[in-house]
Amino acid sequence: MGQEFIDLARRGLNEPWRYLISFLVIVFGWLFLGSLFSGLVLVAGLAIFHPSVLNQAGSVPLDQLDPLVTFVGANAQFVLLLVSVLLAVAIIHRRPVRSLITTRPSFEWGRAWLGFWLWLVLAGLGSLVEALLYPGRYQVTLNVVELLKFLPFALVLTPVQTTAEELFVRGYLLQGVGLLVRVPIISAVLTSLFFMSLHAANPEMGLSPLLMALGYFGFGLLASVCTLRDNRMELALGVHASNNLFSWVIVNYTASPLASPSLFTSKLEPVYSTVSFVAMAVAFYLVVFYGLDRLAGAKARKEARSA
Repeated sequence: MGQEFIDLARRGLNEPWRYLISFLVIVFGWLFLGSLFSGLVLVAGLAIFHPSVLNQAGSVPLDQLDPLVTFVGANAQFVLLLVSVLLAVAIIHRRPVRSLITTRPSFEWGRAWLGFWLWLVLAGLGSLVEALLYPGRYQVTLNVVELLKFLPFALVLTPVQTTAEELFVRGYLLQGVGLLVRVPIISAVLTSLFFMSLHAANPEMGLSPLLMALGYFGFGLLASVCTLRDNRMELALGVHASNNLFSWVIVNYTASPLASPSLFTSKLEPVYSTVSFVAMAVAFYLVVFYGLDRLAGAKARKEARSA
């Protein structure tokens, strides 16, 4: 499973020193240059929305700022992550950027949209069940004006953020580690642990470090397994964008690292969140690979016989 996807890395130059330099370039571009860029964007946002803040001494709590300002500022650094990954792959490894994504000749948008909409439906069902089981856990926080102002930025920046993470973790690292260990599932586990570590400082970790960490590990593992099973990343790209957009626009939670003018706000409950995620992940995998794909295969064989 997935060896064909991992072998895409062989299309480029793979000496160990290239991976070391590339990793350093990516981390430098993301965490250093990206942080500087985020700071500039945040200052620009403050100048537009909170000009008085720039004249104040000391810091201002983020929860007192416009959610749009903090959202754009926080996500700006992922533009630098995306650029860093693309440059490292193209210049240092000298391989096609497409080789991070798919074994096929072109990107398949239908597969990405399948992942997006199916995960959105499952996330909606998970929230609906929780709202019915635990009345009062969800609060309606819709502010039409704020949401309309926020929505265009969320629709643009969220896919940039999730695509940057996917190309780095499920593309570059999954393939790179896979070349070393030669067992795809081990590569999936190791990169999922790395993905989990990227979120270790998130405030929701304080609710239940073990369960929240398992949630991020599980999400990374689902994205990795789908990528390896499919020999392409479109499903993972769709799922990740759907998951984050759902949080920013439809149901955010009180312990979220970023506030947003979402339709609803809930109190994150680690146990239900973990159980819900496992159910969603299993349902997603079964529907895609044992439901829709088998139906599509049977239809294709029927059409081939009748041709």
